[in-house]
Amino acid sequence: METHEDFLLRNNPPNASLAPPPPALRVVKASADRLFLLLESSATMRHQERWDFVSNSLRKFVNWDVPTGVQVGIGHFGTIYRTDRNLTAVPDSRVGRGELANLPPIADDVTEDKKSWRAAVDGALAALGDRAAGTTLVWVTGNQPNSRSQPTYGDVQYIIGTLKERKVRLVLVFYPSVTPGLARAATETGGEVITVDDVRLGDQTSISVFQALADAYLLALERYCSERGRLRVRLEERQFVGDGRQARGSFLVDSTLGVNTTMTVLYHDRSDIGYVKLKRPGGEMEPVYTYPDSTNHLQYVKIDTVHGQWEYEIDNLAPSHSSVFVQVTSSPASTAGTVRAQVWTNADRTGRVNTTTQPLAVYASVMQASAPVMDAEVWATLTRPNGEETRVQLLDNGLAEPDVLRGDGVYSRYVTGLGSALDGSEVLLTLRLTVGGAAGRVVTGRRLQPAPRAVPVDGSPSCCGSSVGEITSVPVSDLRREVAGGTVRVVLPPPGRDLLPPSRVTDLRSRVDPTKQTITFNWTAPGDDLDRPNTRVERYEVRYSESRDQLRDHFSDCMGVPTWSEPEPAGAASSATVGVRTFDTLLFFGIRGVDAAGNAAPVSNLVAVVVPAPPPTPSPPPPTGTTSPVQPTAPPFDNRLLLIVLLCVAGVIVLCVLLVMYYFLLYKRRKPAPDEGLQGYVNTVAMTTELSRESTPVKVPFDHEREGFSTPTAQEISSQRWAAPDILQSPRGAPVPAAGGPGLGLGRAGRARYNSYQTPYVEDMAYDGRSLGSTPPGGSVASLASAGRPRPDMTDSPWGRGADGRARLATSGESWGRPGEPAGRLDSPGEPWTRGGASPGSLGSQSSRADMSCGDLGLPSPARPGDRRRRNVTQV
Repeated sequence: METHEDFLLRNNPPNASLAPPPPALRVVKASADRLFLLLESSATMRHQERWDFVSNSLRKFVNWDVPTGVQVGIGHFGTIYRTDRNLTAVPDSRVGRGELANLPPIADDVTEDKKSWRAAVDGALAALGDRAAGTTLVWVTGNQPNSRSQPTYGDVQYIIGTLKERKVRLVLVFYPSVTPGLARAATETGGEVITVDDVRLGDQTSISVFQALADAYLLALERYCSERGRLRVRLEERQFVGDGRQARGSFLVDSTLGVNTTMTVLYHDRSDIGYVKLKRPGGEMEPVYTYPDSTNHLQYVKIDTVHGQWEYEIDNLAPSHSSVFVQVTSSPASTAGTVRAQVWTNADRTGRVNTTTQPLAVYASVMQASAPVMDAEVWATLTRPNGEETRVQLLDNGLAEPDVLRGDGVYSRYVTGLGSALDGSEVLLTLRLTVGGAAGRVVTGRRLQPAPRAVPVDGSPSCCGSSVGEITSVPVSDLRREVAGGTVRVVLPPPGRDLLPPSRVTDLRSRVDPTKQTITFNWTAPGDDLDRPNTRVERYEVRYSESRDQLRDHFSDCMGVPTWSEPEPAGAASSATVGVRTFDTLLFFGIRGVDAAGNAAPVSNLVAVVVPAPPPTPSPPPPTGTTSPVQPTAPPFDNRLLLIVLLCVAGVIVLCVLLVMYYFLLYKRRKPAPDEGLQGYVNTVAMTTELSRESTPVKVPFDHEREGFSTPTAQEISSQRWAAPDILQSPRGAPVPAAGGPGLGLGRAGRARYNSYQTPYVEDMAYDGRSLGSTPPGGSVASLASAGRPRPDMTDSPWGRGADGRARLATSGESWGRPGEPAGRLDSPGEPWTRGGASPGSLGSQSSRADMSCGDLGLPSPARPGDRRRRNVTQV
């Protein structure tokens, strides 16, 4: 230290003349919990068994519920205050405890208007003396029903000021009814208000009032006791109505309990119970001896330290309008090893909740020392003064309000369906909690999740705080706990109006599928009327925005998702998938349920989503000298393109098939088969040298039936032969067949088809109607002949006549003209036609055909009936 620059070279030398300041020590030591009970002793408490129940419930509390060492003081007041017991540590012995709670047997005869509230508070503070700071003052007071007696505003202000000055907390227990104006003194000093209803059964007060008063004292001790681990644990609490049947039940003593286990039986009169039997684990049901208590309303049985399931049977002799209570309590084997439960509501410090503005919510904490207990079965029972019960299961799943965090050991649920009232009247409910189940687990550790990213990378961000992370736990042994929750005054809503919206979604999650460009949302379905069991919302409202603040503060103004999944029952796992076409943009989504009355739930937790754009098709990198060329990767094949291609190919194939069929059918109609016969006969003619460069034999078919032609038979046909020199030397050209030859008369020529000729020369296509017979030199042929004359148009006459109506064919020596003239063309169209031979219609039978060839005559097979007629001309 001397080498430091502040003191180096004698800088800042010490001053020996100044002495160091003396040390100031302050010792803080935890004191014992102090509880002072102030009881009203007035004419109001003289009615029925009120003072009896007030004083004896206090004895029961001191004898059985207060841990050893807690300091307890007692006093009562009417017109004046009197101290019954100064602050005294509660002893361990039962006898010492009984002497601690000695109270007057009867209340003072003081009317309500003579009561002094100031004197009561001053007397209690005087009894506390210098130990007043930190003391909890439990004040039991109340008015008659419909009484107007109440402290003035000045009295209330005096009480509040005095208690705050002495640092005393006030807990008010109103019995038999509420004292108006006094509740504010409790709320201002950090205390609370408990109301006990005066339940009457004819001219008697119900034993349930006794139990409720004892629970009120115990509740004040549990709420403000610094050493809750020393409090006794209640294992069983049941009420059996007097109906003449035995009262049977069971309780479980787990391994963390078993010290001073006691079963107490509460009754209105001693004659209400008969025998009591117990069955230890693995044993038989046996009668046990019960001990009376100084409270005059209690018998108790000591339970051996045997862990396991116990059973009991009590002879219930209570009348039908009365009942019997059974309680089993035990002290923990260690202060840190047992499971404890606590219950409370969202009521204000006066114990009142208005369900027209907010619903009633019940909360419970289940802990083993400081470790939460999860997956337990927790039930809250709300009992009306008439005995009607409402049971609600509390949850610790973190899926819906009011429970927003799973695995923290806090179980909660909204309670709805309590009824309605026209005048906004109140109903008093007594709360009791039951904890059980074999699936409970004690949380031993947790791994906290990192803070959620604004833009989830993997599509599954950490959700909304509904879980505190990955939980590690160990099973807890079977347990059973009963906890008193005091009372709550509920203001009922008016009938016929649905004021409660659906519950809020707290676990909305999202998952992105980049390949399909879709978002899948998951959440737990909310219920109607704030998660009421077995209900569902009417519809969902889902909206999104690029601004988180706009979506949270102006949800109705944001863009909506038009289609969504149908609502499912409350608590069911739900999901919906939507497609998006907005890529690489941060979007925020929210959801809320809407009921049939139009009440909308608060907006859920918001999820942030980014849908990446589809990746482009990668292009191949250029080849390098050190690496082999990379083959280009074909883009992903599109199934839609394949379908289009296949449809086009199929269409082309079908079209080709149709065209082929059409062509085939048309061809068959126009081109007959080669084997089909011809109804007609063929003449072989030859063009003269004047019309063509060479003789071109052609076949001229014609229609027998259409032209009136009949085919001669073989017997009717005779042939004539000419030599080539005779033909060449004849002065008339080609010889004419002898007239009158049998069957040689030719019928009418068929119509020539100029467009059916098949010849390589254009001039050969000109046919003027005068057929010429020609044969190669040296041959002989039977022919038809006429002088050739160029004619540009084709014949259209059925008799070989030209288009001008003057051309004729001469056949077989017949004279189709003037007598004495050779057959041929008529020079004068005006002269009449005469025939020297057979008429054209008498050519013989159609069953044979004349075939004129060189040297002989052949007979072809007869024409078949029905054969296709051949009308074209082909080249031979």
